[in-house]
Amino acid sequence: MRYSILPFLAFFVLAFCATSYSAKPDTVQLETKIKKATVFFSGAQVTREGSISLSAGKHLIRLRNITPDLDPTSVNVKTMEGATILSVKTQEQVIPSGKTATEKQIEKEIEDQKHELSKLMNTLEVYKTEEALLRENSDLGGVNSGTSVTAIKEAASYYRSRLTEIRTQLLETKRAFREGEEKLKEIFVKLNKHLVAKNKPYAEILLAVDCKTTKRFMIGFSYYVSSAGWEPNYDFRVASTDNPLEIVYKADVHQSTREDWTDVRLTLSTGNPEQSGDLPELNSWYIDVPGSRSSTNRMVRQKGLNGKGRIAGQVSDVETGEPLPFVNLEVYSGDERIKGANSDFDGKYIINGIPAGFYDLKASFVGYTPKQIGSVKVRNDVITFQDIELSAGVELDVVEIVQYKKPLIRKDGGSSGGSININSMPTRSGNKIARNTSGVSIRGARSDGDLVYIDGVRTKKKPLLIQENLVENELSEAVANLEYAIKTPYSIPSNGSNYNISIKEQQVAVDYIYQLIPKLDNDAFLTAQLPDWSPLKLLSGESNIYYQGTYIGSTYLDTDVSKDTLVISLGRDQNITVNRKTNKELLEKKFFGSNTKETLAWIIEVKNLRSAAAHVQVFDQYPLARRESIEIELLDNTATRTDPETGEIFWDLQIEPSEKKKLQYSYTVKYPNSVRLYID
Repeated sequence: MRYSILPFLAFFVLAFCATSYSAKPDTVQLETKIKKATVFFSGAQVTREGSISLSAGKHLIRLRNITPDLDPTSVNVKTMEGATILSVKTQEQVIPSGKTATEKQIEKEIEDQKHELSKLMNTLEVYKTEEALLRENSDLGGVNSGTSVTAIKEAASYYRSRLTEIRTQLLETKRAFREGEEKLKEIFVKLNKHLVAKNKPYAEILLAVDCKTTKRFMIGFSYYVSSAGWEPNYDFRVASTDNPLEIVYKADVHQSTREDWTDVRLTLSTGNPEQSGDLPELNSWYIDVPGSRSSTNRMVRQKGLNGKGRIAGQVSDVETGEPLPFVNLEVYSGDERIKGANSDFDGKYIINGIPAGFYDLKASFVGYTPKQIGSVKVRNDVITFQDIELSAGVELDVVEIVQYKKPLIRKDGGSSGGSININSMPTRSGNKIARNTSGVSIRGARSDGDLVYIDGVRTKKKPLLIQENLVENELSEAVANLEYAIKTPYSIPSNGSNYNISIKEQQVAVDYIYQLIPKLDNDAFLTAQLPDWSPLKLLSGESNIYYQGTYIGSTYLDTDVSKDTLVISLGRDQNITVNRKTNKELLEKKFFGSNTKETLAWIIEVKNLRSAAAHVQVFDQYPLARRESIEIELLDNTATRTDPETGEIFWDLQIEPSEKKKLQYSYTVKYPNSVRLYID
């Protein structure tokens, strides 16, 4: 992003000449601080402020040290009371040339440490040479050589003593050399940290103003950056079935805008500023063979997507495997820098908000060969993992270039390469609860006044009780978007990592229902069900489940499913027992000519071992026929509801403490004798 200041100055001079031939602009510099940031799912609007005293007349204000990732067209300067804003221009800020005093001092430390290592290396060579000389002259001969036994003993004692000293000194010198190498690496890290800060590119905004009077002005301006975002997530907490459900709204906020946010007031918004505000146009629609739709239609369908990908991994030394901190990582598309980040103290990095496509990933660190990994594939809503190993001790102008390869999966369960889908966790239905220890699902429901029909069962509608506490943040709706104004200032470093923020807490009255599918699992699963959860303003995101202070598991809450009942599984409960067995008294098999008719029956016994009454739902099923020659008929049953299209049998029960209830059903299967059936 390079802009020439010459056209701007020409315009500025002409503007001044039009009013006064003697007027000359006064150029001043102003450092501003980030005060607020409105973070969207993808992108953020950053607000800066600073104050400056200006005399009456025209001034050129340089607003310095601003991220170069800002969108120049999004810069918005607030009105200055008592002054007129003549023009606003954004350009690249020039980085001062030459070495700083700190840089020279660190380089001297490096040279001194290298000198110490050279001295230790020389000492090692001296000891090794002396050891070799002693070994070459250790032939003392024997008694026949004329050397006395006493002399031989004295010489042997000397050699033994001196060799022991040499070996000890070799060990100590080698240890000192290793410690010196570690110290040299630490100095390299310090130099690299300094160079990252020194060579950090900045932009500046040139603000031309005409002040009517002499006063101190508060200058505020905002701009949009794409390299930031947030993702909602939740904690669902249940102390007991006598207490309401506690929902903790949280958010993972990240940014890699190349400027740290320190004590910034955040607003989290569901808006999408990158989405076009233009009314879409209908194109000609032709009926054609599958897969032949025009590319124009595909672009229109993709235009509204705001999901982006990310690259994450760890940078380490290729020889020692030790992590490297403060490594500069940048994503390029050709010669254009797209995003960037720095590795943390553990060598880990993450670069968020990357549009789908193929990119070059570059890593650079002082004292190591820069490395470029080409053709890294990034997909929307997918994390691409890429670990990087750097080699030390080579010329810095050499760049190691390799092609991206999808690495193997780590044995510890993490990914050293490849990719995972961010939104791959499906929403769980009530029918699948028996096969999962936790989850969130949506079940169909309809309401009628004060009555609610859940799965066809009419019950008294429980009013939605919402109690907000602990975290006080403001929620507002702005043009079909939600905004959470976080009252507590937060600091979000520009490293691409996720920082968890508490938004608010609510307590909601829910129905605690035990669900059982004894055909698949003999355990009961406790669920919390919210018949009407629209006032909660929940968004799709990861959710953690806690029951009685114990972490149960996590799941993905998909609020895009347009259902009316939210079902949260709280895990297994052994206090509700179930036993499903065959009713042998009703089993029967008869033959009618060329057909066979079998009767099958089941008994389900449910017992409540709790000290309080329990609301229990039991699911079972009878088979369906694919052939017209096979007839299946459901006979007497105690079910609350049956579904002939799916074969589902459903009981809705209220069981008192220590009470046992017996459920039963039977069905007949009529089929030709020539057909072999396997009937459960």
